[in-house]
Amino acid sequence: MAKAPAKSAKTTPRKPGANHPFGHRPLVFFGVAIVLPLLLLYGLGALLMVMLLSMMATDIDRLDDAHDVSAMRSATDAFLRALADSVSDEGTWDEAYLNVVVRPDPAWMDGTWGTTARLGQTYDTVLVTDQNGEIIFGEDAVGTITGNVGQLFSTAHIMLNNLDLGIAATGDAKTVSEFATDGSTTLAVAAISIHQTSETGAPKVAREARRILWVQKHLDSAVLDDISARYQLPKAKIGVAHDDSLLSLHLTDSENNVAGTLVWQPLRTGEAAFRRALLVAGLAYSGIGLCLLAGLVFVGRFTLRWRATAPAAGAGLPQAGSPAGPEAADRLAGLSAANFTIDYQPVFDLRAEKLVGAEALLRWTGPDGNMLRQESLSSATTAGLLEQVGLLALRQAAGELALLADLILTVTITPQQLQSPVFAEKLAATMSSVRFAPRRLRLAVNASLLPAGDGLRDAIARFRQQGVAITLSDFVLAPATSSYLQSGFADRIQLSRDTVAGIDSDPGRLALVEATIGVARAAALEVSVSGLERKQDAGRLLRIGCREFQGTLLAPPMSAAGLTALLMAPAAKKAS
Repeated sequence: MAKAPAKSAKTTPRKPGANHPFGHRPLVFFGVAIVLPLLLLYGLGALLMVMLLSMMATDIDRLDDAHDVSAMRSATDAFLRALADSVSDEGTWDEAYLNVVVRPDPAWMDGTWGTTARLGQTYDTVLVTDQNGEIIFGEDAVGTITGNVGQLFSTAHIMLNNLDLGIAATGDAKTVSEFATDGSTTLAVAAISIHQTSETGAPKVAREARRILWVQKHLDSAVLDDISARYQLPKAKIGVAHDDSLLSLHLTDSENNVAGTLVWQPLRTGEAAFRRALLVAGLAYSGIGLCLLAGLVFVGRFTLRWRATAPAAGAGLPQAGSPAGPEAADRLAGLSAANFTIDYQPVFDLRAEKLVGAEALLRWTGPDGNMLRQESLSSATTAGLLEQVGLLALRQAAGELALLADLILTVTITPQQLQSPVFAEKLAATMSSVRFAPRRLRLAVNASLLPAGDGLRDAIARFRQQGVAITLSDFVLAPATSSYLQSGFADRIQLSRDTVAGIDSDPGRLALVEATIGVARAAALEVSVSGLERKQDAGRLLRIGCREFQGTLLAPPMSAAGLTALLMAPAAKKAS
């Protein structure tokens, strides 16, 4: 029986694109499923970025305006308090009491208060009245003033009443101050009853014999310019705000009437920040777009060449786990200088027994996971890292300590940064942005790395004009450093741990330290000590003129939170 012929195996032809990841129509699928959604997300992301930057700029402007108004109010209040302090000082002289209350001497009043008023520095008008406000002596830059003080400004009777009430409660020791107007200009007024302070239990001056000292200062352009320079505020003037582009602050008298209005052009940095941020974000977003476009082009070509390249798929791709190269022998290799944290080394005034400041100390985590501390690195290595960190560390430290009362912040910089005009300008802008007063900042530069002193005067002057102090750290008295010990060059020198260690048992080292301190004090430079570890050294250094100390004997470096807790601790524990 013949076998039926065997059926030949049927081969099913593969449809074009059957094994393609994007199906039969790869280009259409690629365009609709990948390209279009990515373009939509890209556009929406750009729109969202612009909206967020605009909101940020608006918030910056709003916060800046609120801060400027608050700062201007604080500045004017400080101006008024300064005038009150001035009249308080003038009115508590025993000589004033004798020459005005006991034995009136117009020539003495003219030679003291009248001279000051004519110069117009502390105040520009001075009056001496009786309890009813009748002027016994009065003078300003124009000439003699007579009449009643109530004729000069309407709220004088309220100040007299407040003085009367205060004297009745506390004796002849009451000062009042306020803003007022003389009908055309705004002025600050302060008054005090002239009395004695040196004799305990001095008799109270009878009301009818009481004499009141008044001083006034008009808020003219020179005063407002001084307030602007002193507190780093926009320049203001007395006027009326005419449009929304100006900020204003009412100065009210004791009757809550407007004695004057300060108006100024706000900085409003939000718009400039918006433009800069938009430019940077636009460039970054353009780079992302180019990378995205390159990726889409790559994938598009991949879809067209699937069949031809499938056998060799992945042949040209980089392999995961490829060696990254030989590991550097030096422990600093691969270190990111900007990847730092900050600890703060407390600084104590041992003579006053209080915490007065802190030095910012940077910490980096090395490639091996070990902590690298600024104070343990060599001067040259630290300078190299600080050059890369720039103002980042200063901004962070100033921001963290901005609210800690008047605590002084010491930050190390490099000689190159000290001599850079650009660094000085950026430092001023940074201090302003984090609301940190320049008078609270000390810049420490290693004296051993500095060039000749004469070439540094202009550079140091830039910082001192801002109110920033300069400290020469790791200072050792030598011919190379003697040029730095000149009046006006720096504010203080800092002796290192190696310089002062063991001075109680080493006469030669003690003599060098005493000589260094003597030369520094002759140049009006303060002397501080770092790295203090022994009580014996602290005691000897206190006796020969040092006040400020830092080191593990007093307190170790700590976080900003730890420094805050230390500042809040009882005074006896801070320097124990």
